[in-house]
Amino acid sequence: MIDTVRLEWSDVDLGQGFDEWRQANHPTARITTSAFSANQPWVGTMFNDPLLGTIGTKQNNRGNYLWVERSLPKHLYRENCRQLTLEEARAALSQLMGDVEAYVVDFLPKSPRSAVQVKRVDFYHQRPMPAAEVFAHISGCLKKQKGVTTHLMGVEVHQSRELHGRFYDKGVESGNEQYIGVVRHEEQVRGAVAKQLLDVQSCAVDPAAVRSLMNKRFVGWPAEVECYGFEQLLRDQGYTGAAAASLLLMPQLEPVFRQVVSKTYFHKCKNLAVEAQRKMCRVDLRVPEGAWIEPGV
Repeated sequence: MIDTVRLEWSDVDLGQGFDEWRQANHPTARITTSAFSANQPWVGTMFNDPLLGTIGTKQNNRGNYLWVERSLPKHLYRENCRQLTLEEARAALSQLMGDVEAYVVDFLPKSPRSAVQVKRVDFYHQRPMPAAEVFAHISGCLKKQKGVTTHLMGVEVHQSRELHGRFYDKGVESGNEQYIGVVRHEEQVRGAVAKQLLDVQSCAVDPAAVRSLMNKRFVGWPAEVECYGFEQLLRDQGYTGAAAASLLLMPQLEPVFRQVVSKTYFHKCKNLAVEAQRKMCRVDLRVPEGAWIEPGV
């Protein structure tokens, strides 16, 4: 149920010892600077680590900070396509905390687990769906809202700095063909909301609260979408499936279609369209009750 988390510690030791550790373990670390961060000048480092994901530091006149950003499925299984259960997410978070403490313990506060703050957490739920119909439905419902972006892989909704929603095809996004047609709904949460939903010290998550947060995305527009199986038609029938889908979407094309193709081919496409309509289903996009209990896709 959790993909990426960002954990941060303050009052860390970023002196010469940390520089020597970084240069020994990550000699190609990228040094970043910024004029302002919360109206405070700062200087920082950011680099990728095979165990912990992205590690970063920040130094300003408020103090020294170290943060880690990691995908929990990657930390547990070395890939982030599969759906984690609640227990798997808790286990992965606990394992990540232990690895951070062991790996950079020399630079963290004396009680790192009690001092850690969660700055970002991405909650997600995924399942096989006809992605094209789902994304078209979402785009149509949200097109008048601000912060909505549509692209080839799905739809994004930038609600605020603390809340950012995404709907996308996990197979297309990851390049893993096994997950083509698996639609992921992801809510990226920051700040106070993240702290309310995830108690990082105890690795406690309230699945009902997370489910409620994610399903609020559908308030004010239909959470169900009618699916005709266009993608399946295309996969199974190729050009014939595309013709059947055209007849299904635009019945007014039928007289024209009769004139330009053979009688046999027309009836084949027409029969496929009728069969697809019989198989029409309604997919509820909301996160169902009991989510994250059993292993998913």
